[in-house]
Amino acid sequence: MRDFPEKDWKVLRKHKDHLLNEFCGTVFEKIEKIKSDKNKSNHEKYLALWKMIKIEDKKIGTMFDDWRRSQAIMRIASMLFHGVLTKEIFSEFSEDTQKRASNLIEL
Repeated sequence: MRDFPEKDWKVLRKHKDHLLNEFCGTVFEKIEKIKSDKNKSNHEKYLALWKMIKIEDKKIGTMFDDWRRSQAIMRIASMLFHGVLTKEIFSEFSEDTQKRASNLIEL
């Protein structure tokens, strides 16, 4: 894979904590929705939470684990796929990086 530009790496690092925090906020919203479901028993809620947490944890892993420049395009593509990157943040990356990340999603 081609080198990842320093400028784009700085953009990605600048937004990492904010993006992770936002994603975790959506996970907490899902938790509250499951927790407040009056049609399920506590055990059913527990099982639903367990399943949801496992799924969301895998998403977090694809977006934020193995934080290296050599993996940056994959992280950006995953963030795009999961709807974490806003258009504004995505537009801060170079045209080449945007194209490469978008192409990975289309595969």
